[in-house]
Amino acid sequence: EQRLIETARVGARDHSAALSRKAIAAAVASFPEIDFTSAHGRAQRRIIDQLGTGGRVGLAIGVAGSGKSTLLKPLVRAWQADGRVVHGIALAWRQSDDLAEAGIAAANTRAVTAFLRDLARGKLLLGRKSVVVVDEVGLLGTRQLNTIMAAQARMGFQLVMIGDPRQMQAVEAGPVIELLRRALGTDKVPELRTSVRQKVEEERETVLMFRNGQTEEAVRRKDANGTLQIVPGGYEEAVARVAVLWRERREANRDRPDFSISVSAPRNAEAHDISLAIRQQRRTMGGIGPDRVMVKATDGAGEREYELALAVGDRVRLFRRTNAKFTETGTVGNIGRNGSVLEIVEVAAAGLTLRNAAGREGAVTWDT
Repeated sequence: EQRLIETARVGARDHSAALSRKAIAAAVASFPEIDFTSAHGRAQRRIIDQLGTGGRVGLAIGVAGSGKSTLLKPLVRAWQADGRVVHGIALAWRQSDDLAEAGIAAANTRAVTAFLRDLARGKLLLGRKSVVVVDEVGLLGTRQLNTIMAAQARMGFQLVMIGDPRQMQAVEAGPVIELLRRALGTDKVPELRTSVRQKVEEERETVLMFRNGQTEEAVRRKDANGTLQIVPGGYEEAVARVAVLWRERREANRDRPDFSISVSAPRNAEAHDISLAIRQQRRTMGGIGPDRVMVKATDGAGEREYELALAVGDRVRLFRRTNAKFTETGTVGNIGRNGSVLEIVEVAAAGLTLRNAAGREGAVTWDT
């Protein structure tokens, strides 16, 4: 931890990569569709200025739904206009893929493990005209970030990190965001505390209350505005009501292509039970067929093993780069990678036929 702090401080003091305010303003002006005049937009703009004119190691905090990809767009444009090559990394491939929305070339987005592997093998050459953006840095452990920091010190690239210490827990040990705050100084770590994911201001405030530990106040607010549901009975009744509410919301918004809904639970075991209940609702709605096979599964922490039923219509998450034999061409290629969610199209003795987000279908064998 001390090594991480010291390396970050040295990098932050080096301002040789700072953009001029004129260059930043020009990049911002090239995105007229982004509103930087609202209170939220002005907060985004302050982060753009601070990261763009800061040192070779920088950090910004952004709560979930705060538009972190949006604020990256002008920065990426300004760096590229200055002749720099921008790379994007995150813990999972799916998260790194999302960085392409900010203007980072898809070929330059990687999962952290792939990034470190390519660096170690000499396949990725970085220098002082390179920028590496790390998304959801709070998910990294101290060991991983120390390795990235050591590469930054050795190669001189600019390292820009974005994350939220309260959004998710790191997979590996180490409160890296708190360590970076200690290294850089709290005043040098800008924060975006408002969210744009919720459409109504009151909803945005309530979400932040839950995030900041003001649970009682948030629950009382939801009770007052009629959005709190208290379910009579016990645990099973609460799980069943969540699943029914999920279905009600889906059916009420079936004509809205942009509608999405998420369900959160305190622990993985509860999330699993709710998922099974929602799965049954999906089956009732015709979205899932009968169970076709049972496979051995484990929870994300590896603490519990169970039998997982699979059916046509189920969605499964990949945990590594996976090849498939594509249905339309008969060729073998990548159908997804760590974090990709695919739909089961067919269940066979040899494996599954899956459909990815791009609509491509391919057969994946059980021993892949």
